[in-house]
Amino acid sequence: MRRFGRGVALGKPYRNELDRLSETFEWTVGQDLALVARAVKASSFRPILAIGSGGSMAAADYLAILHTHLANCLSSSQTPLEFLHSEARMEEFSVWLLSAGGKNVDILRTIR
Repeated sequence: MRRFGRGVALGKPYRNELDRLSETFEWTVGQDLALVARAVKASSFRPILAIGSGGSMAAADYLAILHTHLANCLSSSQTPLEFLHSEARMEEFSVWLLSAGGKNVDILRTIR
């Protein structure tokens, strides 16, 4: 965490998040991935358009890169704003909306 001026701290306390990494990993191991596996299978022969913002943008970028590499389908990522201003034909893509909690205003607007 960086401090500026009169003791003002900017940034997230990532040390706390890193300290809980093993707890997070154990939680993920117990999750049912049947729906995710179905979505991956349904998307395996089509290009993916992955939409994310903030931290989820990194996940959207990674999904598009991974899908392009493994499925040999050209895939891409966009922010919600780019998607909303796009005139692309969506029936040609598997569209994935990525959000950590599903409460991000941009993602909710994109869903609507």
